[in-house]
Amino acid sequence: MAYSIGIDFGGTKLAIALVQSKGKIVSYRQKSILDIKKNNPALTAQKKIIMLMVETISDLRSSFPQAFTKKNFCGVGLASAGPLNVETGCLINPINFPGWKTVPIQKMLVKALAESGLPRKSVFSE
Repeated sequence: MAYSIGIDFGGTKLAIALVQSKGKIVSYRQKSILDIKKNNPALTAQKKIIMLMVETISDLRSSFPQAFTKKNFCGVGLASAGPLNVETGCLINPINFPGWKTVPIQKMLVKALAESGLPRKSVFSE
């Protein structure tokens, strides 16, 4: 069975799901990000959100280790309120995040996943 992670990064919440290749949601986690955005400089908020993504994926890997083997794991998909340049993986002055300019969210996530020892292959953005 093949598995992927789907991330929905919006203005008020972060939703992350572990999904089987046929579309069945194995597990779903939702986190509020309002407290992260509030009273934090843009760069601090970005780092906190990336770490929240990594912590949630790590939690999913602990709960479903069979999904994260080299054989079974396909990749990570990231959708976000935009505008999001899908070719570069950058958020560009996202309306939901005042003060954010051009944010290389895809590269930030790949780096954080690698540093945490989590699978990072095929991190796509939409």
